[in-house]
Formats: sequence, structure tokens, C-alpha cells
Amino acid sequence: MADLVARTTPKPRVYGARMLSPPDGFTEADLVSALATHWGVTADSVTYRALGFGSHHWQVGADWFATVDESPDFTRLSSALRTAMDVPVAIAPVPTRTGEPLARTGDFAVTLYPYVDGESFDFGDFRDPAHRQATLDMVVDVHHTPPAHALTDDFTAPVPAPIDDAGPYSRPAARLLAEHAPALARLRARHQELAATVDPSRLVLTHGEPHPGNTMLTAGGWRLIDWDTALIAPPERDLWHLATPETLAAYEAATGVQPLPDLLELYRIGWDLNDLAEVAHDFSRPHTGTLNDDENWAILQDVVARL
Repeated sequence: MADLVARTTPKPRVYGARMLSPPDGFTEADLVSALATHWGVTADSVTYRALGFGSHHWQVGADWFATVDESPDFTRLSSALRTAMDVPVAIAPVPTRTGEPLARTGDFAVTLYPYVDGESFDFGDFRDPAHRQATLDMVVDVHHTPPAHALTDDFTAPVPAPIDDAGPYSRPAARLLAEHAPALARLRARHQELAATVDPSRLVLTHGEPHPGNTMLTAGGWRLIDWDTALIAPPERDLWHLATPETLAAYEAATGVQPLPDLLELYRIGWDLNDLAEVAHDFSRPHTGTLNDDENWAILQDVVARL
């Protein structure tokens, strides 16, 4: 088991770009309008919060917290967020007036949450063994939840699209990916090989990213946040984030399911491949060198260095 953990435990890193500045094409006025139209919420103040990865965040007054996703797969995102409404340990979105987990505003998806007081954590290492154990306990609860709404993982890894000359990072990114094309091809082949070993009878509801940054300690106990990646999948989709000998043994004791080394590796590889595809996508679109773009470039360099 020690060799397994050494091979599969990730270095602390991110999924997608950190959102350090608001998205182009979506204004605070757009957010205020969406909140009023779809939730009946009057926003006296909205404050952009430069935190998290992949989604943009605003605090709305003292009672609400909104997230905005740019050009998402709306079907997949809606299914994932609706899933959170069924999970007791989730901080779930507030339904719209029509019962939906999100509202579509052009190419943007707006989601509203109650503002929850509690202790948040950084991306990276767990604070201590108790924090890791609490997260494992939540993961076990999630895996025991009937997956009423979530979609099923199709085990495909996106291919980085050709990068057009759309901004200051386009050419450097294209050059870097070209230099590492052979290693990337080997990684994709390994991912496909591992995906072919999946046993459908082992699939459960998974959160997808139960790392420290997606946990909160509230007055009501521990909670998992950011459910936009929830899918029906092998348990290893969550477990690779927690992979220590003690944690994997504790999961097997709690569930009777033995974590499989090949599937822990599958999801570690898939994480890197998704990061590469997301960054390539962003750099193939018009960009100007914002803080978000700088962060994307750092992510790209970090991932290719591990190929």
C-alpha cells in the first residue's frame, strides 16, 4: 500500500484556473438582474471575491453567495448541482423560482447559495489527520447516497485543442504543448488503458474534488462545497485526493470496497489531462494577459513539467 500511495498521491495543485478577476462580458448589473429575476433576491451590494478555481464568486449582501460559470456544459453542470440538493453534507444551491439549481444568463450560469459562516481551508494539504478523516467520512456519506440526478463519468479525457493566436499566451502555450506532445500522447494512452478496466458494478455518486479547499467546518459540522463536478463514477475518483495508507484502509473498513491502484492512477492522470485541455481552451480564445491568464500559464508549466 505504501508504494501505491507514493505513486498516486498528488502534489497540492489546482483544477482549472484561479479566478482572480471578473469575467469579460458579465457585469455586476447582470448579476443583480439575474438574482432579482430568478430568485427574487434584491442585491443591495455585490462584492467580487477572488477565490476558488474555475468559477467566479460574488458575496451578495450578508446573506448570499453567488457563483458564475462561463460557457459551461449546462446539462452537466445542472445535473451536478441538483445532485448536491440530495446530499446532507453538501452546501447546496438555492433553487430558482422554477426549482432549477442555476439560472442561464446568455453564455453564463448563475448559482446562488446561502452565505454560511465557518472555517474555510486552502487548496493543498489537509490541516491535520482529523481534517483528513472528516473529509473521508463525508466522502463515505456521498458514496452511500443514491445518485438520483448525476450523470455518469464517460472516462474520456479531453484533448487540448489547437491554439489560435488569440492573445499573449497563445503562441507560448502552443509551443510548450508541441514540445511535450509525445509525453502527452503516452499519458492519454495510459488513461485509456486504465479506463478500460473499470467495473460498472463499482460505480457510486462522487463529488469529484474533495480536497481541503472544498471543505468547510461550520457550526453544524463538516460540509463539502463546490459540487459542479459531481458524477457517478468509481470511488477512486474521490479517493485519490485522500490517498494515504491509513485513509484507504479506513475507506475499505467503512464500505467493504477495496480501492484499486489502477483507478487511483486513472483519476490522477485525468486531472492533469483536464487541466491541460482547459488551459489550451482558454488560450485559444481572446485574452489580454489578466491575472487569470497569468495563473493559467503557471498551471500549464506546472502540469507539463510532470509529464
